Amino acid sequence: NNDTPIDEVTTAKQYEQVESASREIYRVIERFFNTESGIFGITGSQKKNMNCPKLTTENDGRSMTLTIDYGDGCETPDGNRTAGKIILSFNIEPDGNNKDTTEISYTEENVLYDNVSINGSARRSFTYHSERGNAKYIAISEFEFDWGDGTTATAKSNRTKEIFREENQGIVEEDPFGYGFDFYATTTGNSSTSFNNKDIYASEITTPLRYESICGYTVEGVISTIQMNKIITLDYGEGTCDNKAIRTDTDGNETTIELSW
Repeated sequence: NNDTPIDEVTTAKQYEQVESASREIYRVIERFFNTESGIFGITGSQKKNMNCPKLTTENDGRSMTLTIDYGDGCETPDGNRTAGKIILSFNIEPDGNNKDTTEISYTEENVLYDNVSINGSARRSFTYHSERGNAKYIAISEFEFDWGDGTTATAKSNRTKEIFREENQGIVEEDPFGYGFDFYATTTGNSSTSFNNKDIYASEITTPLRYESICGYTVEGVISTIQMNKIITLDYGEGTCDNKAIRTDTDGNETTIELSW
């Protein structure tokens, strides 16, 4: 309303939903690409215990299209529900001289996450070094969010994720997707979210995020987010395996955040 100061953020809850939805989308895209492409030697049968979302594939020998269909809704690991479809396409036989690089594109069609409508598209470049077992994703995305009450937002992201394979430790319960090996991943990049009420969020990974598969959580790294004239940092620690992160607001107040798996 007109009494609200223009430098005060009024969409903090909505921004948290944008970030949560983005994490879930990235997780699902990578999971299905990794299993269906066969890049890491993972067979699709290793994840058939997943009843929702439903997966259908089209393969013409050169490219593959995956339709990830949530139907009327599936429960996500963080307790939210997702409905709608994500359509993922990638080339099986890369064109050109760089045979290690695969181009991935995906769109979201009327996806409903935590009662928020999401539409948009993204492109990823995926490079895999078969001898070392390491991989690299470079992702650029732009999605439109609609809360149905007049609130909308545009979320843009540019991130790089590198995956480093390690010798498997043989701990089955720490390998829920059946990858058959351990790995750690580092993520860098930035993102921005602009709301139609002029609230703007700009986020940057100031210290690379490190995820350990044998832990199941991000164990180190820092994300800094500017919310209008306020700076919020989220510190994942210095390598200890736990599900905690420290959120520090612009006044220096610290809050311990419990991470969802």
